[in-house]
Amino acid sequence: MRASPITPNRASKHQTPASLRIDIHYAKLSLIRRWNWERFHRLASFLNVTYGELASLIALPHSLLDGIRERNYFPGPAALLLTLLEANALKLYSDDIIAQPFPTDYAPPEDPGKVRPDSTPAP
Repeated sequence: MRASPITPNRASKHQTPASLRIDIHYAKLSLIRRWNWERFHRLASFLNVTYGELASLIALPHSLLDGIRERNYFPGPAALLLTLLEANALKLYSDDIIAQPFPTDYAPPEDPGKVRPDSTPAP
């Protein structure tokens, strides 16, 4: 089964109830859908940077820009980073930003240094 763009991790073997809540939170914000080329252009113009410079600010490879522009779609990690950058830069100038995109009901583990048994170790 292929995951939907709204809940991209639905078919993942790593999904947990907490990760599903986080995915749903981002879906409700339309975090990924809001980032299109027009919004990217607006942010680049406001910051007075080129598209390549804005891509570099969020560690997005320049080689992806043409495809993103053609599809008018930014992948989730890029959308989240652009949202954070936009919130920081435009908070005093625009009312259509997401000031705090992170879920507020997500609690870290009691012992942040302890890895839960269901966590997959990093490669």
